[in-house]
Amino acid sequence: MGFWQKAMIAVACSPALRRMGEAVGRKTGLAAQFVSGSDAADHVARARELDGQGIRISSFYLGEYVTDPAQVTRTVTQLADLVPKLDEVGLDVHVSVDPSQLGYMQDPAMLRNNAQKLAGVIGEIVAGRNDERCRRLMIDMEDFGMIDDTLAPHDQLRGRRGCFGPKAT
Repeated sequence: MGFWQKAMIAVACSPALRRMGEAVGRKTGLAAQFVSGSDAADHVARARELDGQGIRISSFYLGEYVTDPAQVTRTVTQLADLVPKLDEVGLDVHVSVDPSQLGYMQDPAMLRNNAQKLAGVIGEIVAGRNDERCRRLMIDMEDFGMIDDTLAPHDQLRGRRGCFGPKAT
């Protein structure tokens, strides 16, 4: 692991350093280039704006190395609420989430259950549809130490419509 990655992981894992980094990002405008907003409504509005410019989006929920089970629950709930809102306005539903945001740091079963929950929400949207819009769940690996645990929910959900497998037909 390189210096930059180690430094960013240290920032992500330290509440004080994280707050400082987020403050710098807001002050410099750096965050505005990559963060669509503070809630689902802001995100959908920004995604629609970008879609109008011909730019497709991936909804990546920020936060790495999440150790607080309550934050895991909030993250999964917020993403599950976001998915239908994106679909309702005709946008791609491409949700990217880190394993620890789904419960990796607590219990592999929590990670699997939360991945299944989000895949189920996306699967409900896909049911009965046959269009070209993207509806996918991506579990993004946080670091090399999580390879097997990141691939496990992928393997479990592979082939499920609207998740990792073939496009709905």
